Order: sequence, then C-alpha cells, then structure tokens
Amino acid sequence: MTVWNNHASRRATSLADLPNELLITIYHQISTDDMVAVVCLCRRLNEIMFSYHFHTSKKLLGNYMQFGNIRRPFSSLCHLRLCFVNKPHITSMTFRFTMSFEKAIKEVDHCLASISHVPALHIYFRSLSFAPLPGVKQCQWDVLLWFKDFCQTISKLKYRTLATSAYASSLKLLEDPVFKPPPLTTLRTITLYTQPKHFMDWLVESMNHSNVRSLTVTFDGADILPRLTLPRLTGFLCRGPNTSLIAVSVFFSHNPTLQSLHLLGGTSPTNKSLLQDGSGLFPCMTSISASADTLATLLEFPRAFPILQEVCIQVPHYCQ
Repeated sequence: MTVWNNHASRRATSLADLPNELLITIYHQISTDDMVAVVCLCRRLNEIMFSYHFHTSKKLLGNYMQFGNIRRPFSSLCHLRLCFVNKPHITSMTFRFTMSFEKAIKEVDHCLASISHVPALHIYFRSLSFAPLPGVKQCQWDVLLWFKDFCQTISKLKYRTLATSAYASSLKLLEDPVFKPPPLTTLRTITLYTQPKHFMDWLVESMNHSNVRSLTVTFDGADILPRLTLPRLTGFLCRGPNTSLIAVSVFFSHNPTLQSLHLLGGTSPTNKSLLQDGSGLFPCMTSISASADTLATLLEFPRAFPILQEVCIQVPHYCQ
C-alpha cells in the first residue's frame, strides 16, 4: 500500500516540464502545423516557442504584415497562434489574393478569429486572374461562384484599402450579371484599373457605401465618376490619358470635400459654362496638379477655387 502511494504521488513528466534546450530540440523535429498545435497546450510552451520562432515582437510585427503573391504565404498565418500569450498588436495586414483566393480566405478567417485585436486590413487584387491554368480542368462557372462567395466573405471584414488588377482581360468571368455580392462598407483608399462591368458596378457600390478618403483612377473614368458620391473624399488622382474635365467637374460637384486634385494624364476640353457658373465649385480645394493646358482651363475661373494654395504644372514625359 505504501509503495502504491509513492507511485501515485510521483508527478508524471509532460512536455511543459522539460528543460528549454530539450524543448527547442523537439520543436526542430516536428512540422510547423504540429508545432503550433503543441505550443497552444499551455502558457510556458507558448512563451518558449514564441521567443524561438519570432525572436522578438519587433520581428513579428515586421514580417507578418504582408501575405500572398511572392511574399509570406497565407499558410503562415497559423503562426500567429503563437501570440496568445505575448500579444503584440499587429496594426496592419495586407493580403494579396491570387487565383488561390478560396483557400487563402479560409486562412485569413481562421487567423482573424484567433486574435483579439483586428488590425487595419488591406486587400490587393493586382495578381488576381481567372485565366485557365495549363493542364488544369476547371469549370469557369464554379470559379465565378467561388469568387462571388469570396467577395461576400470579405464584405464582412473591415478592409481599409483595395487595389484592383490591371489585367481586366483575365477577369472576363466577372462580366456575368450573377456577380452581385454585398458591398464593402469600410474602404478608405481605392486604386482602380479598368474592370469588367459587373465587377466595376460592385466596386462603385462599395465606394458609395464607404467613407473613401483617397481615390486613384488609372483610366479616363468618364463612366464611373458621375456615379460616385464620396462625402469624405479628400484626395483624387487620375492617370487617364484623355480624362474628361466635364466628368471631373460633375464628380466634384457631388464631392465638395476634395482638397487635392492630381490629373496626371491628358484631358479633353471642358464645358466652360459648368465652371463659370460654379462659384465655389471646389470649396475645399487647396492643391491642384495638372498639365499647363488643363490648369489654364480650370484657373480661368478663380471663383471656383476660393482657398486654393498650391498649383503644380505637370510636364509631359517627352519634355523631360
């Protein structure tokens, strides 16, 4: 009986009881997924592995802010489960989605559900393509529905920045009218390239439902600018090669909070009566950057810019 009590009182040895040096040796021998699962068992294991894997909170914050494309893969988001003890707040995370968007968004969802502080989120579609991969059989209709579900998922998250793909030809699937997910409502900064019609319709609706402060348009924008009402907009940059000043003037009549205007491409003639009759059309405008011809047209009516402070002349590339 005494012998049994001695054995019963002897504490079993667990991973948490092992010396740090031995724990590190064990961690070297197991996969990352197994490592994450093991260190979530108790506080001590987590503390040791956090220091081993990230070294410092500064390294964590520097290396775990951008995911996708050629950067850190989405699968490494699981490493953030090592932070449940040492909880440095990652203030910003950028996700660059590619054709593997369906798998990637699951990793994002899982990660955000496991951390207490949700950072500012930024989404980039610049590498997104629906072009069929060589040797891969894929139903294009299924891909369209997957992307629609994907956009419905991201509409529930607080994305601040969105940049679209410059290769609209690889996104022709989004010309289908079935593509109509809920709009994004938390956008602050947008960069737009030409997009398929129904995808662009969704983007316009998302902007009108968000407090967008900065908008960059890389095409003429005549089709979308009159449809935008952005009551918090302060910065607008257009790189279109032949931007209509009429469209720009109508756009600003809907968005009087604009403070800076940058027209870096060419512009087509404007209806001067629109500016002539628009006393205070740009009541908050403090900075304008455009070609000499465009500036000459705009500034012919100074009453439209009551508080303008800075004017910058854009020189064509062939003159530089």
